[in-house]
Amino acid sequence: MKLIRGIKNLKQQFKKSVLTIGIFDGVHLAHQKIIKKVVRQAKALKGTSMVATFHPHPLRTLSSSAATPMISSLEHRIDLISRLNVDVCLLLDFNKEFSRMCAEDFIKDILVDAVGINCLILGKGFRFGKERKGTFALLKKLSKTYGFNVRRIEPVKINGEIISSSKIRALIQKGKIKEANKFLGRAFSIFGKVKKGNARGRVLGYPTANITPLQEIVPLAGVYAVKVLTDNKIFPGVLNIGCRPTFTRKLPCAHTIETHIFNFHNKIYGKRLEVFFIQRIRPEKKFATHKALLAQIKKDEVKAKKILTPKI
Repeated sequence: MKLIRGIKNLKQQFKKSVLTIGIFDGVHLAHQKIIKKVVRQAKALKGTSMVATFHPHPLRTLSSSAATPMISSLEHRIDLISRLNVDVCLLLDFNKEFSRMCAEDFIKDILVDAVGINCLILGKGFRFGKERKGTFALLKKLSKTYGFNVRRIEPVKINGEIISSSKIRALIQKGKIKEANKFLGRAFSIFGKVKKGNARGRVLGYPTANITPLQEIVPLAGVYAVKVLTDNKIFPGVLNIGCRPTFTRKLPCAHTIETHIFNFHNKIYGKRLEVFFIQRIRPEKKFATHKALLAQIKKDEVKAKKILTPKI
């Protein structure tokens, strides 16, 4: 996939461009449906499949209030889009100037003049342009003026619920990982670099990889069954997010993310891991003694292995 950062770096119009536009945070099942439709349509036309996405999130440019945590980092989002066999990803800088562009100018200057669009495929409810005045009705009208096609994809539902990034964020923050994974169409994951901890896990016989996540959203504190990708291999493990209340005197405190990888003895300090969350096992708990904590860790390991063992 060719990545183009900024409309100024779009030096050419691609042949018979089929495009979709959106933030695509998480690249969940509904996003995947739209993008796969773009790829199929481009192949049918022998044209170019394109995804235009924004960075930063428009609300971060337009609002001074607390920013919505992103499900995926920009790097992860672009990687997930590329896995869907897209030809070109156009990364648009959503700054103050861009936010003031009216819907009509966006269609003419970006879609028509810069991209040379043949077909635009969008999800239902997509709005664009200054004050979000760009509607599907306006696109239909101007598509006739400028000679391109526009199509709208209906929402994707699971058990009657419409899939959305906001719904997935809420599920992750509540620790409802299994439900979030269904909407994502894959296991939710975080990236992080391994840093040195205080070696308490090693003393207990359960060494952990302590990571600082590179993205923003982190699941609810607790213990999780996880899979860990490092050096192109996947290993099962168990992870704790929280304050380590058994060891921490002053609460609340900053959360840590500690992962015990089963039967793993490699040195990975400074390396980047991807941790896939499979299921929440239990909330974090303060234990009266280290012995009681160790007994619970052993139970967590057994439960995690049971969750992660493929069902025959």
